[in-house]
Amino acid sequence: MELLLSSAWLAIIAWLIGRAIKQRGLLPRLLRASPLSAEDAPFVTVIVPARDEETNIGRCLRSLLAQDYPRDRFSILVVDDHSADATATTVRELAVRDPQISLIQTPSLPPRWTGKSHACWIGVG
Repeated sequence: MELLLSSAWLAIIAWLIGRAIKQRGLLPRLLRASPLSAEDAPFVTVIVPARDEETNIGRCLRSLLAQDYPRDRFSILVVDDHSADATATTVRELAVRDPQISLIQTPSLPPRWTGKSHACWIGVG
């Protein structure tokens, strides 16, 4: 019985893999878009809600700064949600070196709000 169930399971998996391989070419390939000129690019602000992200925030911000988007049309707003570590300090140090980065602190969390959605709401406001 176990051999029969295992064989059926293997047949189903093989069929699903074969089906996925056949469907692979159904969608057209997307070509890499040419970079926008500074005049055509819209202003973009990336909101990064952060709480106790000391180990990751520097790498995250450097990755965002490495984008090939026109620098005069791109900014990064880090919303620190009462971090207990050096998240805010790390962001301030990077902001000194790169004016595209700014930092704001969230006020106290209102009733029935969660941290990340509140931080995003503050960042948009």
